[in-house]
Amino acid sequence: MDANDMEVRKRKNIDVRIAIRRSCKLPTDFLVKNRAYMGIITDISPFGAFLSSLDIFHVGETIKMVIKSKKANIKRTGIIRWSNQMGFGLQFAPATA
Repeated sequence: MDANDMEVRKRKNIDVRIAIRRSCKLPTDFLVKNRAYMGIITDISPFGAFLSSLDIFHVGETIKMVIKSKKANIKRTGIIRWSNQMGFGLQFAPATA
């Protein structure tokens, strides 16, 4: 799929994710504007996630998080891409080595 196809799909409101999201239930501590919150990631892909939270955030805000799994705690940074009363979708920033 090229950029033109993606733009057409966006205009038609067709999902243009480039990776399948997996259902999960991962407790997550996160920071927005240096304030601490807690939530649960309910679906995730290599590029983003949906984080269930009772708190409301704005599109474009940066989030720093620690994803807690059985194997390790994973630190990631991302950008909030959309938000509603159930939580928000975020796009992960590229991982650094």
